[in-house]
Formats: sequence, C-alpha cells, structure tokens
Amino acid sequence: MDVWNNIRRIIQLSDDEEDNESVLIFATLLEEQKFYQKRRCRDSILQGETYVMEILNGHRERCYENFRMYPEVFRILCSTLKGIGLKDSKFLTVYEQVTIFLLTLSHNQRNRVVAERFQHSIETISRHFHAVLHAVCQLGTHIITPPNFSVIPNKIKESSRFYPYFRHCVGAIDRTHIPATLPASTQLPFRGRKGYTTQNVMAVCDFDMRFTYVLAVWEGLANDSRILNECTENEAMNFPAPPAGKYYLVDSGYANKPGYLAPFRASA
Repeated sequence: MDVWNNIRRIIQLSDDEEDNESVLIFATLLEEQKFYQKRRCRDSILQGETYVMEILNGHRERCYENFRMYPEVFRILCSTLKGIGLKDSKFLTVYEQVTIFLLTLSHNQRNRVVAERFQHSIETISRHFHAVLHAVCQLGTHIITPPNFSVIPNKIKESSRFYPYFRHCVGAIDRTHIPATLPASTQLPFRGRKGYTTQNVMAVCDFDMRFTYVLAVWEGLANDSRILNECTENEAMNFPAPPAGKYYLVDSGYANKPGYLAPFRASA
C-alpha cells in the first residue's frame, strides 16, 4: 500500500502522461515480483522430522537432554496421546508435534526459535503446540485420579520405619510456584516474595510418587492455607478430602488440623 500511495503522489505532481504511464508500469512489475515470485522463508535442509528421528535413534542421553525424557518414554507418550485423539497433520507427525511441545516447555523456547529449528511457520508451531497441550490436559484427567483411601500404601505397610505410625496417612500436600507471564495490568496479585509473577500450584501426591490432585488457578501472592481451605470448603473443586481417621501430610505453610498433619515446631 505504501508503494501505491507514493505512485499516486508522483502522478498528481507530474503533468507528463508518458512519465505517469512509466511509473504505473514500474509499480505493476514491483507488485508482480512481490506476489508471484515468492521465496520460502524457511528453506533449510535441516527439517524438523529429520531432527526428531536423529535424536530418537541416537544416544539416549542426548534425547533426555533435548526432550527431557528417554526415547522409550517419548514413544509411549506419543502413543498415549494418539489414543486420546492427537493425530498426524498434513505436514507434521505426532512425534514432531510432541517434540515442539517438549522443547518449548523444557527449554523455555520462543515460537520463533522453535519455528527456525523445525522449519515451519510461527502459526504452524503455535497451532500444533496448543493441539498437544489440549491432548495433555485430556490425558491429565485419566492419570490424576483420587487415592484409594481404604488401602494402606505399600511404601508404608512394608516399612518398619513408617508402619504402624503412618498407617492412616494417604498422601502428601505441597505447593510450588510456577513462573507466569501476564499483562502488566493484572500482574500485581501474581507477584510473590520471589519478585516475579507466578502461579501458586497446589498438588497432592501419593506414596508411589503419583499425583492424585492438582490445582493451578491461584495467584502467586495467595496464602497456602487459604488455597487448601478453599479446596476443602468448595465442593466444586472436587478435592479428595480424607475420610474420618485418615490424613494428609502437609508442610509448615499449612495449618495443623484434623485430616492434615503439619510438622511439629519446637519452641526455641
């Protein structure tokens, strides 16, 4: 549009019809070169699929360093995501889509960097990242399930150190702060004691190191006890509250009350 605006200005200032005709012809040639002689932006021979297969078939430590998981785990993850609906697209396999997702998260890479690595457009990278993210969220509903309160965990039952003292313990609760990027107008509630914006994520884990509940909706400034109280008092949270006689282990950031055992603080 800037080219045509400049051409109109030249024609208005010129009285020579032949000069004006030459300017129009020149402008037309420029437009044809712009729209009909395009060149691919990402034309490297180092394509994304080649990179993925090289990593998977190479040294397993290299796969762990890049994808943050070993090749066999990566293949199981891709197979599982396929089972819940993730599909090969016209240009990207599931392997390549999952690799884009893992590289972005595990190395905090920007879309432009990942686009250059896989030789796809930024829009393609973003679209497939969100497709994998949606599939992983669906997978979470199958993996993160409430604990079986009627069974004593093997980790406790088979240990003379823990049994019978912790036979009624059903898991542990703790929180972690995950960095979050937000608009400047909404950052204040998310800026915690670390000085940067975070989400306060509360998680429940059993003694087999499996998550049984995860809540990731609170601001970094929110108090840990407040989050737990909201879970236990709001039925919409679907929190697996322990039955009478059972309890969770919690850290010192939570209140010591029935169903939740915090560490004993000895007086100085």
